[in-house]
Amino acid sequence: MARSFAALTHLVSRWFAQISYPPLRPALGGLLVALAVAALGTTKYIGLGIPTLVAAFRTPLPPQDFLLKLALTALTLGCGFKGGEVTPLFFIGATLGSALAVVLPLPVALLAAMGFVAVFAGAANTPLACTFMGLELFGAQAGVYLGLTCVVAYLFSGHTGIYGRRWWGKPSTDAWSGSKISGYVTLPPHANGAYPSLLGNTCLRRAGVVCARPYPSTAPAASCGVAHLVTSTTALCK
Repeated sequence: MARSFAALTHLVSRWFAQISYPPLRPALGGLLVALAVAALGTTKYIGLGIPTLVAAFRTPLPPQDFLLKLALTALTLGCGFKGGEVTPLFFIGATLGSALAVVLPLPVALLAAMGFVAVFAGAANTPLACTFMGLELFGAQAGVYLGLTCVVAYLFSGHTGIYGRRWWGKPSTDAWSGSKISGYVTLPPHANGAYPSLLGNTCLRRAGVVCARPYPSTAPAASCGVAHLVTSTTALCK
């Protein structure tokens, strides 16, 4: 489900990117969302959806709840609206788990809790953080179930996620062009293996592992997004 959400959001984004006039993208997307809500005859799937989220822990919900929320959220984000995807992912996960209560012999509250943390773990590629979040929210009694679902969701999500910049053990395939790295310049490390600071961007201080950061930039190092993690003996700064 997390992989489907991320893939659909990126697909919708590519569709709307074909519109040359950027302000028209959210305008058209908003119109489509409004028409969809009018056709459904309910506002259940817009906004945070807290009442439905709470209901998912009490009684099994129909499968269209998570499907419609997924589609409308992907359309909203993909057309260019900027907002949180966290609560919609909680909604999707909890209602998915709740819907599975009719076929799985587990308490509906437990299934909703598992979906709540697992879908976000897969979409954000954060299984450990979501496991601890689940322990804090739902208690240690459900810890084994929550941890397993977070890890499985993460494994099935692959390298697909809602965030475009992530750390990986090897570079993304789109960063490489044969043996060259397109758009980057290489700088040799210092003799002791510490990479130089470049206009406020500090490269990772570890020989053999470097990170590519946006360059030039006046932003402090802590706020700079990491583009790719590569294994090399040179610092790569864009």
